[in-house]
Amino acid sequence: MPAEPAFIMGVILGVIVTLLVQAYGRRKAKKSDDNIENSVLTQVKREHQEEIAHLKDRIVVMERIVTDEGTRVSKEIAQLR
Repeated sequence: MPAEPAFIMGVILGVIVTLLVQAYGRRKAKKSDDNIENSVLTQVKREHQEEIAHLKDRIVVMERIVTDEGTRVSKEIAQLR
């Protein structure tokens, strides 16, 4: 008993639709993963920039202490007391 052409076309159409839905789902999931990854990388980058700015400020203070002749730091310490 041969299969009807309409049945065969229906099966083929069902397979094609299933593959398209799966491809769409994979694409959407990948895009979502990329967005999450980008937001995490942006947060890490922001934290690194803040840390670098903090370290630069500390370097400026250390350079000022090292290049001081001893009088300025002594006066500032005395003023803090």
